[in-house]
Amino acid sequence: MDPIGGPANMVPVQARWVLDGGMGDMLLKVVEVAERLGVGIDWVYERINRGEIPVVELGDTRKNQRIRESDLDSFIAARTYGAGSEL
Repeated sequence: MDPIGGPANMVPVQARWVLDGGMGDMLLKVVEVAERLGVGIDWVYERINRGEIPVVELGDTRKNQRIRESDLDSFIAARTYGAGSEL
């Protein structure tokens, strides 16, 4: 842990944690992902359990799972079809 209580390889940015690897990927809570997709959190957890959405484990419980914003973008892009779907 770093001195302010976050994981050692992460830095706080606007009340969220981002990976300190230069990519600036936001780590989203499962509830935030559900809100962005307009689905329930159980639907998101099902996709996590199936391996469709990768997670970062920050603790021992489900509430400590985070999803990289880029992984969410990839999940959406892989399921986008039709005109204007090129991302």
